[in-house]
Amino acid sequence: MRPKRKSMGGGAVAFIDVMACGLGAVVLLLVIVDFNIVEIITPRVEPTPVRATELPQPSMTELQARLELLQSKNVVLADSVANLTAAVLEQKITGDALRVSVEKPESPPVTDPISNKSGQLIGLKVNGRSIVILLDKSGSMYSDILAENVLYAVAPSKMKSDQSAKWAQGKRIAQWIVDVAPENANLKLATFAESVSEVSNGWQKKASLGASAASSLDKIVPQSGTDLHSTFAWLTKNAVRNAQVFLITDGLPTKISSQGFVSRMFSTCARDPKGFVGGQCRQQIFTKSAALLASADVELNVILLPSEGDPLAAPQYWALAKSKGGLLFSPELNWP
Repeated sequence: MRPKRKSMGGGAVAFIDVMACGLGAVVLLLVIVDFNIVEIITPRVEPTPVRATELPQPSMTELQARLELLQSKNVVLADSVANLTAAVLEQKITGDALRVSVEKPESPPVTDPISNKSGQLIGLKVNGRSIVILLDKSGSMYSDILAENVLYAVAPSKMKSDQSAKWAQGKRIAQWIVDVAPENANLKLATFAESVSEVSNGWQKKASLGASAASSLDKIVPQSGTDLHSTFAWLTKNAVRNAQVFLITDGLPTKISSQGFVSRMFSTCARDPKGFVGGQCRQQIFTKSAALLASADVELNVILLPSEGDPLAAPQYWALAKSKGGLLFSPELNWP
């Protein structure tokens, strides 16, 4: 006899049923989801090429209208850029002005020409016991413009010289030196061009020379060339030891003092029979003339009123003044 099977418990059957149902549900869910997927990727459609001839062509009126519109926009943009640029520049100028006003140093004290004594004017001291004033009265003292001097040289006159701002300044400087000189100083005033002419009668005190200097200088008419060689030769003979010399001039010499003498010394200066020289010769004449002061025991100060077309005058006179213990001073037109 077959052995009698043992009957299974109710709990085991129930667990198997649950597992089978669950597996079936999963399979059914997979089947349903798989058959309900919707295609969401659309197929790519190649565009149909359009020929250039098929494009709509704008008319000339439309093109002109578009061009005018672009031009008007450019004008508006240009105006906007210009306004912005102007505003930026205005702000910059305003800022610079404010910065300068904040950083601006104190103004120097204003000096009175009469009371301006020694040492108050940038080191130009008038304190010698013996003072020589040499004022250039050549034709170039009429103006600092070369063309105006050429026209004036044709017909120099008192009426024209009275209208010259440069000649008036030269006379004021000479008078200022007399006015601020020490009371006990001995003064000698002279003018020079092709030769030297004394304005004062020998050595004079400030009190006597001051009264006559202005009227004497007012009668002079600037003309002719500048002979610095004869001027320095006169100075070495008339200046006493330790004299303080003030040379008021406007440039390098323009004329030869002795044609035969200088011709032997400078080949470039011997070409003009009238004695007038060019740019190369002027510097050579100056060097030869300045050599006359090598042994002179004087202090030379140069007040330069520069002329147009004479760039070497300032460095040449500065070197000469420095070698003689003085200085070079080039004032403004309204000084003193």
